[in-house]
Amino acid sequence: MSPRPWTLLIAVVVLVTAGCGDRSSTFDVVAPAAPEDTAFVAAESTTDVATDVVTAEPTTVAMANGDATLGSDPTSDTGPLGGVTVDDPLPPQSDSATDATVADTAVRFAFRHWILVGLDQDRRARLIEDGEDNVEGIATGFQKAESLIQFARVAVDDVQFTAPDQAQVTFRIQWNDRPSPYFPNPMIGTGVYRNGTWRISHTSLCLLAFGAGQDCARPGEPHPPVPASLEVSGLPSDYGWSGPSDPADLVAVPGTGSWFSVSGGDLSVQAQVLVGVSSVAEADIDTLLASERFQAMTGTPIMVGDRHGRILVADDHITLVVLRPDDVVVSLTASGTELSTDDLVALAGSMVPSTVVPTPFDEGFGPGVTVVAADTTAAAVPSTAAPIGTGEVLTATTMP
Repeated sequence: MSPRPWTLLIAVVVLVTAGCGDRSSTFDVVAPAAPEDTAFVAAESTTDVATDVVTAEPTTVAMANGDATLGSDPTSDTGPLGGVTVDDPLPPQSDSATDATVADTAVRFAFRHWILVGLDQDRRARLIEDGEDNVEGIATGFQKAESLIQFARVAVDDVQFTAPDQAQVTFRIQWNDRPSPYFPNPMIGTGVYRNGTWRISHTSLCLLAFGAGQDCARPGEPHPPVPASLEVSGLPSDYGWSGPSDPADLVAVPGTGSWFSVSGGDLSVQAQVLVGVSSVAEADIDTLLASERFQAMTGTPIMVGDRHGRILVADDHITLVVLRPDDVVVSLTASGTELSTDDLVALAGSMVPSTVVPTPFDEGFGPGVTVVAADTTAAAVPSTAAPIGTGEVLTATTMP
């Protein structure tokens, strides 16, 4: 059977390391240096595995202190990093209804071992949902990412069985005995029992991929159309558009937009496309938006109409992140004291999709200047938007 080309990005990259961002993203954060190899592992599937819905009371099998603490020195010879090695034998397997203790051990093994560099490719395929469908592709991807992920580990704190073939897993992504800066807090994932082994689910891998700024979706599944831009309305009258494109108040997707007020306040908007993100389960949205990537990690959940968001109020700025239903994540940051939390929520709610593709400002002229034909009476017409950093609003005038 030839593989059906759907791509599941396994986040064995930036998010599990001490800090190496997706350089193409507008959401990059400053983090400690990491190896330059940012290869990703793609797993392709040929079939969908049907999952029977089983109603069951949650069964908890938790270790008192979670998994063993990672060694402080990843190059130490005193013991394996994270207490796991590629030579660890696959433990006995069972669904939780048959033997919950055996199943708990198997779930933990899958979550802790799938990421190990040098793991036998057939063994790894049995620890990832649908992994057998692209054994060679997964192996190739891990080889390319070896220098980046060799010291990454997954620690498991708790396993709860919600059905005989499904488990809710609390886990932590760690690098060199420290939390990942992208996901410094414990995460909730899913383990699934398929073809005789417990595995990390593709939904859990997608959460990690989105946190690294990568798409995670299966071709063939319906996805909403992504707009060319988002039109922003409702700004205070003293806020002028600063670009970086025309027409005003139109933010490219993906892209950014900025406004400045006469009194020095400013607003910036960033729009990022993550194909598949709008289908993230409601229970996982806050975990996703709380990642470092979206700049509101220490904030609190908030609703913007019927859309989930997260807001961070700091001394000198407010950041609001909103997950839109069109696979776009929007981040609004207001500096100064002019715009309130309610203002940002209203602005996020005002954004409407547009088919207009913004045009970058002409090189050499910068924002706020429009070049006019030579045979007219005006050589240049300053717009009502302030050049970046001036804090001034220019009045439309003509030049003799």
